[in-house]
Amino acid sequence: MLIQLSKRRTRSQASRPQTPTPVVADLDPHLLLALDRFIEEEKPGSARGEALASIFRDWAIDQGFVAPFSGCTVPTTDHPSRPVANGLAS
Repeated sequence: MLIQLSKRRTRSQASRPQTPTPVVADLDPHLLLALDRFIEEEKPGSARGEALASIFRDWAIDQGFVAPFSGCTVPTTDHPSRPVANGLAS
């Protein structure tokens, strides 16, 4: 399965448009069933890669690895050990 996630950008790349990078992930059958259930309940009609990217994005924001993007409804409290600058945790 291919997962579309964005690469981490450096300051020199910040002005360039981001393009998703395909990532291959092997999922155990029970995780694949859980992913399909998530799609059915939370993201009907979404592709597996899109749903998995959404799950990972939410986790990364919650953990402070990336800053919430404009219009995001996730609380903006930063993880104390990972200060966030320019949308990327350092």
